[in-house]
Amino acid sequence: MTKFNIIEVPIKYIDFYINVDCTLFCPEITNDWKNIKDDKNRVNVFVSMYFGELGIEGSFALGLPPIKEDIEDAWEFSRKAGTWDWYSAYKFIIKINDIKDYSFDLQLFNIPFSLFELDPYKIKKTLNLNNYKNLDCNLLLSDSEEHNETVDQLFKNTLDDFMKILKYEFDANLIDKPLDII
Repeated sequence: MTKFNIIEVPIKYIDFYINVDCTLFCPEITNDWKNIKDDKNRVNVFVSMYFGELGIEGSFALGLPPIKEDIEDAWEFSRKAGTWDWYSAYKFIIKINDIKDYSFDLQLFNIPFSLFELDPYKIKKTLNLNNYKNLDCNLLLSDSEEHNETVDQLFKNTLDDFMKILKYEFDANLIDKPLDII
């Protein structure tokens, strides 16, 4: 007989693709990404987002476009021709900056065992939510039970405000899922 129970709690999340300036991943490197970026220093990113304890949480994965030939025997960098390759890179969370001033930060940090595994949990960027105009912080800080709208509508409204931040910071644009085309 065990002394604990395992309970599965389903979590609703959305995922989407964005195209961003490559400074999201390496602000100090903008010209040496031959297999990752196009000629405008932009990369495709897969984003997964859900409502956590304090607000939105999620992750970013860097997309490597399809290649013409297989790359074999390169350990974790081996790749098959003709398909996108996605590498986990960052997590993001909302954290309290100053509860008295109702000030919150969106924090991006490295994921352990990811593209940036040599620096796990290193904070890459902290964005104070009070610094953005026309932003409904309540959408980013709450969970779906606090709103009178459907979960789908809540995610849409939250995504709109989240994209305002990403657009301002990283020139992000929502895109369709990249196709596996060489």
